[in-house]
Amino acid sequence: MRFSRAIATAVATAALAGSAAVCVPASAATPSTVAINAGGSAISASGTSYSADKGNIGGRTSTTTVASGTTDSALYQSVRYGMSGYSIPVTNGTYDVTLKMVENYWSAAGKRVFDVSAEGSAALSDLDPFQIAGGKNKAAQRTFTTTVKDGKLDLAFKADQDNASIAAILITPKTTATPAPAPAPAVGINAGGSAISASGTSYSADKGNIGGRTSTTTVASGTTDSALYQSVRYGMSGYSIPVTNGTYDVTLKMVENYWSAAGKRVFDVSAEGSAALSDLDPFQIAGGKNKAAQRTFTTTVKDGKLDLAFKADQDNASIAAILI
Repeated sequence: MRFSRAIATAVATAALAGSAAVCVPASAATPSTVAINAGGSAISASGTSYSADKGNIGGRTSTTTVASGTTDSALYQSVRYGMSGYSIPVTNGTYDVTLKMVENYWSAAGKRVFDVSAEGSAALSDLDPFQIAGGKNKAAQRTFTTTVKDGKLDLAFKADQDNASIAAILITPKTTATPAPAPAPAVGINAGGSAISASGTSYSADKGNIGGRTSTTTVASGTTDSALYQSVRYGMSGYSIPVTNGTYDVTLKMVENYWSAAGKRVFDVSAEGSAALSDLDPFQIAGGKNKAAQRTFTTTVKDGKLDLAFKADQDNASIAAILI
């Protein structure tokens, strides 16, 4: 009888444990931030703890002591390159994934170009750390959103030129608790030209410029939006554009339609009184004359108008369009 009671007690205990396990859904776990210092050891940067490199599928590492021009230079002093992917355990959920990059080898754009897929779907294409950052040993990053359903974030890298290379991976849960307010309509301006539609966006005729002159051409820019790059405004000191107060991504679309070499046109851009982009060279960014180039920055408007200022380092500042 004692033996029977022991068995019964054991069975009852197991049953209770089993029922308790069933009552707790696997989805109860809360997604949390995961940060990896690619090619390097554990480190803290901007208040985030990055683990030592892990989850990589192949690849090699490279280190440098050169500063990246950021307060987080140490994060960009190690990279992993040539890997085919990363497989990183995470709680199921939707995440913003930021790839932090730096070009620590090549001294020109177009030398390292690669694509990234996440969870089997295309995420980022034509990544060129030198071009994104505007130079060698400068910090660059790009962010995309993906959803994980199988307990691991799978990233795949495909090299178009040289090897894929990253300095860090930051995986942040996408919050859905408070719906974001509806974004303001895009504002597009065809600098130096008339109203036009390009890639589904309506660009108004040129407006808001402070000085400058215009130039047009019939040469194609190698994009489906060639007409957008066939007019430019150059030599302006700025633009003042009425917008609703808020935070905006501002894209300057450019083309070098005069010079046939890099370094002939270089300029800086400020937005709302703060530096936004420096050493812009449309020829260098695009890799040639009459080729489309663009750069994007983020700024916050509090006074009902977006104020841009242009400072020429070589020749005149020149833009083909503004997309806000």
